Amino acid sequence: MTHIYSILFLEHKLRIISVLVIAIAEMIMPSLLKAINAAPNVSDFPNHLLSLPNDVLLRKAEKYRSSEHSDSALLCYMIVAQREFDTSSPERIRQGLSARFEAGVLYYSPFYDYGKAYSLFQDTYTLAKEQDNSEFMGLAANIPETPAILPPPMQSIGNNLSMEEVAYAA
Repeated sequence: MTHIYSILFLEHKLRIISVLVIAIAEMIMPSLLKAINAAPNVSDFPNHLLSLPNDVLLRKAEKYRSSEHSDSALLCYMIVAQREFDTSSPERIRQGLSARFEAGVLYYSPFYDYGKAYSLFQDTYTLAKEQDNSEFMGLAANIPETPAILPPPMQSIGNNLSMEEVAYAA
C-alpha cells in the first residue's frame, strides 16, 4: 500500500513541476518572442544592401573596413562591382572602378584568394582603359609588377599568382 502512495505522491509532484514549468515558460515566452522579433533577420541583410545606391554602399564598405569587418566590406564592394557598369557620369565610373579594385584588394588580403583578386584587377584595368581613366588603369595595370603606390603585400601578387599556378600544375 505504501508503494502505491509513493507512486501517487511522485505523480503529484511531477504534475506540480510540469505546471510550474509551463507557468514559467508562459511568463518568459512573451519577452523571448519580443527579443526574437526585435533581432534583425540575418537573411535580410544582403537584401537591404541590394537596394542601396552605390555611394552609400561604398561609404558603408569603408566603415566596415576601418572597423576590421572585411567580410561586410567585401559584400558592399561586390554588390557595386556586380551591378551593370554605369558610364552615365564620371562619378559613377569612379564608383564602379573603385568597387572592383577595392574588392580585389580585400580578396588579396585578408581572404588570400589571389585568383579572384587578380581577376578583379584585370576587370578594373579593362574597364578603366575603355573609359580612359588613367588613375585606375595605373593602379590595376601595375599589380603584377611592383608598383610603389601599393602596399607591400600587393606588390607581390604577380609572384603569388605564379606560385599558385605552379602549385595547381603539380
